[in-house]
Amino acid sequence: MTNTLFDLTGRSALVTGSGSGIGAAVARALAGAGAAVLVSDVDADAASTVAERICANGGKAEGIALDVRDRAAADAAAARAAGLTEGVLHILVNALAPLAATRMTETIRTNEKFAANMMARIPLKRWAEPEEVAGAFVFLASDAASYITGQVLPVDGGMVM
Repeated sequence: MTNTLFDLTGRSALVTGSGSGIGAAVARALAGAGAAVLVSDVDADAASTVAERICANGGKAEGIALDVRDRAAADAAAARAAGLTEGVLHILVNALAPLAATRMTETIRTNEKFAANMMARIPLKRWAEPEEVAGAFVFLASDAASYITGQVLPVDGGMVM
């Protein structure tokens, strides 16, 4: 028997900030699970590069420039992502609060004082790689989470326990 619980074929996803770091890892993971992904970032070239790599690996993706502070542009991007697949199964809205080694956390990770403070607060005593948190996004987009909406899932090595 095939497990299709995490199969995202026929679904679409808008991933903001996906030109690098966690967002890029999430876009790749969602596409790898079968979703059509709208890769968006304020850096249009970075978004296009991620989308091209997804397509080169057999996935379906488009890259666009998007500044989520522009409400009209964000609404248009959501509508465009929904249009990537036909018959779009209801919309669930969840958020993840990830903590990973990215360009955004570099200052904290490389400053001895900040790094020591963070490690004292993270039970797993290490930073995650972006690919390690991407699976949680696939979970929330899958049938395994079909009755979860309006939630924030911390993926932070236990920091908020």
